[in-house]
Amino acid sequence: MKIYGVKADGGFKVSPEQERLERHYLSGIKDGKLMTKEYKLFRQSKTWKQVKIIWGLALTTIEQHFKDNAWDTSYLLRIDKPTGNPCSKEQIYDYLLEVCPVYEDGKRIGLSKMSIEQAGQWYNAVSNFAASEWYVNIPDPDPDWFKKKEKKNAAKS
Repeated sequence: MKIYGVKADGGFKVSPEQERLERHYLSGIKDGKLMTKEYKLFRQSKTWKQVKIIWGLALTTIEQHFKDNAWDTSYLLRIDKPTGNPCSKEQIYDYLLEVCPVYEDGKRIGLSKMSIEQAGQWYNAVSNFAASEWYVNIPDPDPDWFKKKEKKNAAKS
């Protein structure tokens, strides 16, 4: 069982709900059983905000490549006659889910249901697919993009 809390007043503080869950968990274990307790700092490798920014960059790059090459939905659908309808980010995203599917418990899932690790693996698969099939190079996101944007905005002021 994992308990999440914060260090405060020299100790480990948890919410009342976490305390209740811990008591419930321990009540099901016989006295005398060997257990461990471990403390570690909680850090996520990527936040969902970062994942959204990365995917925004990927889809925007692909969408722009399609526009630059005048590829419409007929290109995704592999139809000989042009449809005249440009490909939207949503259509590209749906197509990528079809050609680079991610499964969990035997069911296909979308980005909103993926773990951050799954989203990273899917990003690699999509990047490889886009490079090999569409000749699109999706650049790695600049980790300092926000700082640069703030600096640029400050210079305008």
